[in-house]
Amino acid sequence: MLKLIMVLLWMILLVVLLCAEAENMTEVRGELGTNVTLTCSNQTSDTHWYMEIHSHFTACIGYYSSGSSTYCSPGFETKFSILGNKLVIKNLTAEDCRLYFCDIKKNGSNQFVETFHLVSGKFQRFCRHIIIMTIMFIIVVVLLLFVKVMLYFESFLSLSFSLHSFIMF
Repeated sequence: MLKLIMVLLWMILLVVLLCAEAENMTEVRGELGTNVTLTCSNQTSDTHWYMEIHSHFTACIGYYSSGSSTYCSPGFETKFSILGNKLVIKNLTAEDCRLYFCDIKKNGSNQFVETFHLVSGKFQRFCRHIIIMTIMFIIVVVLLLFVKVMLYFESFLSLSFSLHSFIMF
């Protein structure tokens, strides 16, 4: 029973952490084959854009400064378009569904402004189903624990009551 409680607590912690992480980013939905625009909330035109690659690595897409766009890799200008604080991802594919970051240069260092999680309709529905199934599992586990505790106390109380009756007579 202790193992079950620990698993439940770890699952609750995981859901809380995922929800907390989700609050720090903007989810943007796009349909495959269309163009998607991400707009950084900074008020300056000097905006740098990055994308997440393989979970923990970021790659520079490019930046906009002094009225022109500069791309960090050859060929990125065919996939991306940067204008001011906007990044356009052209012809969205499943591989484009990832995290994107915008930042500004401040006092010689990068200051991240915003994080975007780009998802397509199918991926977003899949994630919603996973979250619903996790919540349902947690509810079932909590109910089972409740029933088990109630049965334990019922057996304890009935034993206590029968001993009390035995002593009184």
